[in-house]
Amino acid sequence: MAPRCWNWLCSFPLRRVGVFLLWILLQAGSVFPQTQPRERLPAWTNQWVRMFMVSHRRSARLPEFEDAYGAVFRDLNGDHRPDLYVVCFRNLNRLFIQRPDHNIFLDWTIQSGLGGNLMSRGEQNLELGASSVDMDGDGRPDMLITGWGETTRLFRQERDHHFRDVTRRAGLKPPLDANAGAWADVDLDGDLDLFLTDEHYHNHFYLNNGIGHFSDQTEAYGLADSMVSQSAGFADLNNDGFPELYVCNWFHRDLLFLNLQGEGFRPAVPKIKHLTENLNSNGVAFGDVDNDGRADLLVTDRNGNTQLYLNRTDSASMVLAFEPAAGWPSDQATFPTYGAAIADFNNDGLQDIFLANIGPNQLFLNAGSASFHLVYQQTLPPHRRARHYSTGLATADLDRDGDLDLFVANKDTNSILYINPLEQFHPGHFVQFSLEGVRSNRDGIGTRIWLYTATLDGLPEHFLGYREVVSTSGYLSQSEPLAHFGVNRTGPLYARIVFPSGRQIIKRELYPGFRYHFKEYGGLRGALFAGLHALKRNAAQTIFWINLLLFLLLMGIITVFTALAIRRYRWKNQRLAGFLIAQVGLFYLILWVFPDLQLWQWLSIQLVLVFTGTVILAFFMEKIQRLEAQRSAYRDALLQFSNQLIFIKDNPALHQALVNTIQQTMGVQFVLLLEKQADRLVPAAAAGSTPPLPDTLPVPPKSASQKTQLCQWLQNSGLAQLAEAIRPGACLPLSRAEKTFGVLVVGPLQNNRPLPAEDEHLLQILANQAAIAIENNRFIEETKQLIQKVTEAETRIKYVKQLEEKNQHLRKLYRDLQETQEQLVQSEKMASLGLLVAGVAHEVNNPVSYIYANLKELKTYLKAVIDMLDRLKEQLPRIGTRRDLDRWLKDLEEEYDLPFIRHDLPALIEESIRGTQRVRELVQNLRNFSRLDEAEVKEVDLHEGLESALALLSHELKHGITVHRQYGKLPPVRCHAGQINQVFMNILLNAVQALGGRGNIWITTRNLSGQVEVEIRDDGPGIPRAIQKRIFDPFFTTKPVGKGTGLGLSISYRIIQQHGGSIQVQSEEGRGTSFVIRLPLVGTSPEAGGQPWFGAEASEEAAKLEGNQVKNNPGREGKTDS
Repeated sequence: MAPRCWNWLCSFPLRRVGVFLLWILLQAGSVFPQTQPRERLPAWTNQWVRMFMVSHRRSARLPEFEDAYGAVFRDLNGDHRPDLYVVCFRNLNRLFIQRPDHNIFLDWTIQSGLGGNLMSRGEQNLELGASSVDMDGDGRPDMLITGWGETTRLFRQERDHHFRDVTRRAGLKPPLDANAGAWADVDLDGDLDLFLTDEHYHNHFYLNNGIGHFSDQTEAYGLADSMVSQSAGFADLNNDGFPELYVCNWFHRDLLFLNLQGEGFRPAVPKIKHLTENLNSNGVAFGDVDNDGRADLLVTDRNGNTQLYLNRTDSASMVLAFEPAAGWPSDQATFPTYGAAIADFNNDGLQDIFLANIGPNQLFLNAGSASFHLVYQQTLPPHRRARHYSTGLATADLDRDGDLDLFVANKDTNSILYINPLEQFHPGHFVQFSLEGVRSNRDGIGTRIWLYTATLDGLPEHFLGYREVVSTSGYLSQSEPLAHFGVNRTGPLYARIVFPSGRQIIKRELYPGFRYHFKEYGGLRGALFAGLHALKRNAAQTIFWINLLLFLLLMGIITVFTALAIRRYRWKNQRLAGFLIAQVGLFYLILWVFPDLQLWQWLSIQLVLVFTGTVILAFFMEKIQRLEAQRSAYRDALLQFSNQLIFIKDNPALHQALVNTIQQTMGVQFVLLLEKQADRLVPAAAAGSTPPLPDTLPVPPKSASQKTQLCQWLQNSGLAQLAEAIRPGACLPLSRAEKTFGVLVVGPLQNNRPLPAEDEHLLQILANQAAIAIENNRFIEETKQLIQKVTEAETRIKYVKQLEEKNQHLRKLYRDLQETQEQLVQSEKMASLGLLVAGVAHEVNNPVSYIYANLKELKTYLKAVIDMLDRLKEQLPRIGTRRDLDRWLKDLEEEYDLPFIRHDLPALIEESIRGTQRVRELVQNLRNFSRLDEAEVKEVDLHEGLESALALLSHELKHGITVHRQYGKLPPVRCHAGQINQVFMNILLNAVQALGGRGNIWITTRNLSGQVEVEIRDDGPGIPRAIQKRIFDPFFTTKPVGKGTGLGLSISYRIIQQHGGSIQVQSEEGRGTSFVIRLPLVGTSPEAGGQPWFGAEASEEAAKLEGNQVKNNPGREGKTDS
């Protein structure tokens, strides 16, 4: 009958509307049930509940989505605003980051890497729950996703809110069909440990070692139970500081484990229904609902027997005891329930309960003494009741208005975010605590807070409530780790906070309406304690010492090789920096290639690579070192031989000595010298395994000046074998002033490798010197022949003519060599000046700086004067009397501060003039030193030259070297001023370098009979007696190979010798060195002085070498660059 009536009523549209309105009226009573007395609830409760529970759809903060199961509601990106992560049963998980500027959420799922595994229907791999804690103490919350099969994953948060999968690296190994994950510091070591409930295998318990790695301790801690476990939670139920564990099971009674002081767990069986009967429990929530300072239990189950148990544990015996709450309306909580939240939603100081059901969800308000009233039951249309399936839920103060907001995950319908409007009814009646552990875990999970009213003296008075920060919220979810108290008072409050480490903090003068953040240890003490605690935890791990040993071995290898590279291989900063950067780059490359390895594996890989690389690099560096030592040896031998060339007067002997020296010194296969005779080349000398040659060779054309062109010409001339032998070697002409004396052919090295470019350059210098020696010998031989012809009575006219031609040629050769020597002297001078550029620049910069500053100030004064004159011109016609003029002028004088300008203007000009004079003196000193405009011989004041050199050296002298001038009265001396200044500069610079920045220099001048004497003496380390006789030899130096060519004192010696003077040295080790220069007042002119001491090409090359040495390598103490 009833179905037929219902069908009749719905047969017409109008009747359908009436039926729908009738159904709404019948269901209106279910929104606010009136079956319980509500006299203890505030009058505004009905309106608040309606706005909270019914009007939630007005909020557009979240998009609509279904298939939700578990949720995490907490700050994930460090902006102190709660974010929301939702696990979907089969669809894409969702991460919503709250945007504080718009009060809405931004979908950050894809960027974060937390999308999860997408599974089609029918697959067994499901994603169920999530929890988020800072597992490694780096300040960024990490994420655990639980599910079946491959879906259980642990993610470590990195920068930019990106999460990286570290499941296997962290030690969580399959098989894992996890439903829920609960975190707590079980052993109070400061690290959060993990308990996983498993649907198909035994549950898992993992101990955290503090560095992001977990070890499975399920068996050791007595938690290896195989049953269909759903959710679990940790809380300190007996107030001993150690968290207990509650496990919800299907097809089996629930399990409660007592923590044995961090050493393990023991089952406890208080006489409550869910621990003695199989009720298919889903979730557990903790909270002090009766404000007695102990955590109570709320257990939800699928059978509709959700029950609240009050904690009655005796504080003395610590024996866990619970009893059902008499004020819990069991007759109304009859729906299958998954999630539950215990929280003070209306800020009345009593914790309320929200149930997430299969069917309508329900809100129960606490009216005191653990007596609960059902104030909201979700209204569902008949066609949606069967498919309404709420699972997880979580709370957080989303908008930071002091009340708790609520998120409910719905599986088959859209999930709901409830925004609590309590600030419109009951504002400011709250106090919140966010906690940060230092010795304890960073999230403060396990921290307990007791809140009291405070007396005027700041002492606790009336107990208001107890909260513990836990990591789980009902079913497979997690709320914000926040201790929230509703407070119905306005006076001061007193709080006792106990962290898991046992650290207790007492806070007085707290007031309602505020959110407080407390750190376990603050300031420097907190930072030091955190560092020591982390070190202590890590030192207890074997892997820490393994990592430390590997790191020290790695650093040892790098340090040893770096020291070897600096001392033996003489690496500069650029090479060292490149080597160290390569090591850092190698480490990051290993991290990128092997992201899932542990630290000891990374270090082992880098240790092997670095050790192998340094061994290989050292092998090649040793080889290069030996080659450089060999090249340095034969370069010294070649330089020594070049000094002896001039003494070999016979060209055939010179040819043979030349090829023998090159072949033996450089280790080449052969050396061949072809002498030019008329228009042919004749083999004159050979050494080594020379290729077969004809008796004579044609002279190559001038177009074949390069080696490749010469080889091509030889091949075209039928000398292919010689061409192939020359190609890896060198072919150098023996020429002078476009006159060729022969060709020097050098074969490849003994290992068939070609000659290095620098060796070819050195051989070219030697060939140029050999050409000069050959030309000199030819001139000597020709002179002998002319003399012989004269003695044989040849005609005097012919003899004189030929002799004159030869003499002219010799004069030309002498002038060429003399010009080369002058260029060498000038190069030496410029090299010395190059060393002093920094000091001169510094001396010039000082006066220029304050001249610039004075001119800027002068410009300001000039602008003021011009402005004053313009105003005077404008105002003068308007001034009537003398008194008005005087008053107006006085105003102008005060406005522009004319007395100060009149006083300061002459001083500015005088300072600028002194500055320009200082710059002019510096320029004059440079000009006096170089004497480029006084290249001819003239009478010179030697004191002026000494002062010019000292002025240029002033920047080197002023830091610790004292110059003592003991000048006598000297007449002008006729000489080359620039050359004599160069001698002074060389000797003074050697003295400065020998003193090493601190000491004394004495300069004494005397007028002796017919000559002047200049003595330059220092108190440096002196010159060893064994080498004093060699300091004036060309190319002699005590500096390391490549650090000096030894031309400074040799050039100085030749300059003084050409002026007809003398230079002597007296030195005693440890007491200093004295150079005595004597120049004649009349006598030998520099134009007719001694002969140049080497050829032009060699002079230029030596000058370049010495100039570079002076610029780049300052002299060392106790060494002389002679």
